[in-house]
Amino acid sequence: MIYTEFEPVVSPRMNVRVLPDYGFYRVLTVEPIGIIIKDFGETLAPGTEARNKELQEVYMQDNELAQWRIWVLDPVGIKLKVVGQERLRGSTKYSTSVLYSFSPDTNEDDGVSQFFSYEDEKIYVDIANLTYDILTTQRIKLMGYKYVLEKLEEEPEIYTDIPFASVR
Repeated sequence: MIYTEFEPVVSPRMNVRVLPDYGFYRVLTVEPIGIIIKDFGETLAPGTEARNKELQEVYMQDNELAQWRIWVLDPVGIKLKVVGQERLRGSTKYSTSVLYSFSPDTNEDDGVSQFFSYEDEKIYVDIANLTYDILTTQRIKLMGYKYVLEKLEEEPEIYTDIPFASVR
């Protein structure tokens, strides 16, 4: 089944730690984000890729986090690159820290098809044509939950880790 249950991972008044090292927060509100259909609109020959396409639709405001579920609607492979704030000395601002692949075959696996976005941290995708035809549409469907957060100064006794990456 392609459209399985999709629930928020935390509720209001719960504490979270946004990884890798964004800190501790209290969840103030949780609200659903409507369905977003994104068409990258590239012209892709068989076996080719469009690389480093920015996925601005998932960006949040300050002190906001989003949990996303992605469905690939066309016969393409999507590689998600979650960049986030770079923490490694000597590296560039946009080096890829996490890379996950999605295709029509992974739509049934909830864990693989979920990811988080934090504030306006950069997220890019590579799009691969998985067919023997020229493709002019590469659509994905996104649905999610927005979490409004309040920064905590000290580590709470109980919290849930939220990775700024894919849920595994």
